[in-house]
Amino acid sequence: MSDRRSSRAAARRRASLLRSESGVSLIEALVAAIVLAIGVLGSAAAFTGSDKATLDSEYQQVATDQALLALERVRALDYAEVGHSGSGTPSVPSGETAPTATTYTAPDAPGSEQLVTGATAESGESTANFRISPAAQSRAFSVPAASGGPAITGHVYTVVTWRDEECELVQIGAVKAAISALNTQLAARQAQLNSLNSGLLDILNPLLPAPARNLKDSNHKVAGIPANVPALLGLIAALQDKITTLQATLDGLSTADLCDLKLSQLTNLFKVLETNDSGALQVKASITAPIEADAALETQTAAVQSVLAPLASVSCLLPLAKPLCDASNSLIGTIGGSTGAYVSLSDLNSNLAALNTSMAGTQNTTHNTKRVTVIVTVDRARSDQTPANPVYLSTIVIDPEDGLVLAS
Repeated sequence: MSDRRSSRAAARRRASLLRSESGVSLIEALVAAIVLAIGVLGSAAAFTGSDKATLDSEYQQVATDQALLALERVRALDYAEVGHSGSGTPSVPSGETAPTATTYTAPDAPGSEQLVTGATAESGESTANFRISPAAQSRAFSVPAASGGPAITGHVYTVVTWRDEECELVQIGAVKAAISALNTQLAARQAQLNSLNSGLLDILNPLLPAPARNLKDSNHKVAGIPANVPALLGLIAALQDKITTLQATLDGLSTADLCDLKLSQLTNLFKVLETNDSGALQVKASITAPIEADAALETQTAAVQSVLAPLASVSCLLPLAKPLCDASNSLIGTIGGSTGAYVSLSDLNSNLAALNTSMAGTQNTTHNTKRVTVIVTVDRARSDQTPANPVYLSTIVIDPEDGLVLAS
């Protein structure tokens, strides 16, 4: 019995030994091969994806670098040279918003803007100086690839448009309107006084009261105050000279906008503007106050009116003296009364006060800065490479010598 058990144990040991020496089965080998293949293929895909990401990043960087380089080239130009030479329309990449014959809408622009061409140049600007060509195909570039592969190529497109910076301080249109109305009124008073200074007064002189006979006498006074037409005409003429000077200073300006003003205009403007107690700009009191409070004009007007009163009553009785009658009555009521010159100056001061709360006004120009838009495309070997869309960059250039543009 014992011998039988020993024989069985020996048989089992021989069977186990035979199995251990038989090696890996076919199924096990196939499973191992599949697992290895999956690992190798996954690693290869990872390397391929990494290479593509690196190439995409390089393309994007090249496009950005070329755009920055193009902007730096423009900034190296004089302001007068930034514009499209020739008569062609600037081109952009296919599929992008294209310029019209005169305008272009950049992606960062609020709307369409005028192209900077010979037809839209500022007054006095030589369009022959413009240096940016609107060629059908803009500048091509080719740079070595950092990866050592084929060179990266593409094109740079440049579009220049006019831009309007708004830096409004105070609208002065109301000032100019009030000054113009005052000047018109004074011209009417001057015409009326001239009618009193005409030969008709000489003809009617024997019929007039004694004070009225002296209206043409430049030495005639009432209570020590000049009460004659020549003296009053002289004061009105002096006032008109002041108004003419003020009008010339404000000529061409409807808004005090630092972005639109030329340096020469600014110099003239600050001859007539000052800051009030609230910190707002207004026309200098030294210009308007002496006109409004001109004691000589006021007192001489009253003196002449005292002379005109009897003259009006007498001349209105004479049919031939109707022009003299009308002029006398008009001057008595308006030369310095409730509807006269002083009220106009008061209205002017009211308009100036209203300007302090009126900060928006009519823009003077759309040509105070230039927008330079650069568009870069990169030639791609495959459609899935980036940048799939053009790269856009823009900058604003200003004239450093002729304007006060508050641009960052």
